[in-house]
Amino acid sequence: MLRVILLAGVSALVGGVSACGDLSNAYTHSVSWTCISNQGCDRADVVREFDRAWVGSSELRLYSAGDDTSGAAVSRVPSDSVPENCDVLLGLSLFGHALEPVSFCRVPGGFEFELSIPDSNPTSSSEWRVEMQSL
Repeated sequence: MLRVILLAGVSALVGGVSACGDLSNAYTHSVSWTCISNQGCDRADVVREFDRAWVGSSELRLYSAGDDTSGAAVSRVPSDSVPENCDVLLGLSLFGHALEPVSFCRVPGGFEFELSIPDSNPTSSSEWRVEMQSL
């Protein structure tokens, strides 16, 4: 499984995204987070704040319900190194760590990917499944 590090919160984003006006029409998917670590997941409240997304053919943007003006943008790149119906997500740097590429796969009704988010103590991490359903 490709591993990736995710966000501590909207205020900790590097390369944040700002937009003018009403973004409610810009969201294409709802986002849900499922902890898949046997020991539980650290940072759950902050991670789950990212509950909406805009998915384009070459970019993915995550947004927080608590702050419509900030978000995280990542490049979506086709690749022969991932399964069919999947692309690679590249380009996020969060919690002060550069993210590794992760497989971003089309599933019925949307997309999903799995990632590893560093815990408060960065020597350990939590595993998450992220599901995005079309609005």
